[in-house]
Amino acid sequence: MVRPVTKDGFKKTRLPQETYEWLRAWYLAELSAANMETEEDGGPCMNQLAAPTIMTHLPPHLKDRLSDELYPVLHGWYIGNSYYQGEPLPLDAVRPDNPKQRMESWTSRNVGDLELTSIYGVRRYTEGAVLRMHADTSNTHVVSAIINVNQEEMQHDWPLLILDHQHREHNVSMQPGDMVLYESAKLLHGRPSNSLHACPFYCVLYCDCRVCFACSVLTREGL
Repeated sequence: MVRPVTKDGFKKTRLPQETYEWLRAWYLAELSAANMETEEDGGPCMNQLAAPTIMTHLPPHLKDRLSDELYPVLHGWYIGNSYYQGEPLPLDAVRPDNPKQRMESWTSRNVGDLELTSIYGVRRYTEGAVLRMHADTSNTHVVSAIINVNQEEMQHDWPLLILDHQHREHNVSMQPGDMVLYESAKLLHGRPSNSLHACPFYCVLYCDCRVCFACSVLTREGL
């Protein structure tokens, strides 16, 4: 059973503007060069036979850059909102002044640090796509981020449906540059509404982290 690691379970925010600008510019250049591949099997949560998904992979040096720029955001949300036996962490557990002391503080409270495990490329959902409700694997997807990289003008919204820790439903709309941080192994989430119509594409990038009690620095192995 996956335990909650933040008070609310998810948060909508904005990707840092500089990060968004270079990421979107890179993606548009890749589209122009047709550097894309149709995914053969994205798992049982997607209806790819009816609405294929198309992946554009980030090269290793841009994965490194994005991980460096995303990690403080994910880490700050996770540590700043982590609960231990129902009580928020004290401020001295959040401050980055002394890394060794900080790690000992988090570990003693059974919080742990975050380690990035994967940064996928940009997935392009096409007209008629459905993402069925699911929770991700707890080994690698404890805290994740969804980034809206690009989309065409849409006649109808295609919201992210997510259930919080009290099982209340939230429909989260996203615009380019928006980012949703969420506990992906704990909360049911998806885009079950078949409302992606009259829109050539809706493009998002996923980033996943696990909780690590032995790591004090970002590990990029396997990204």
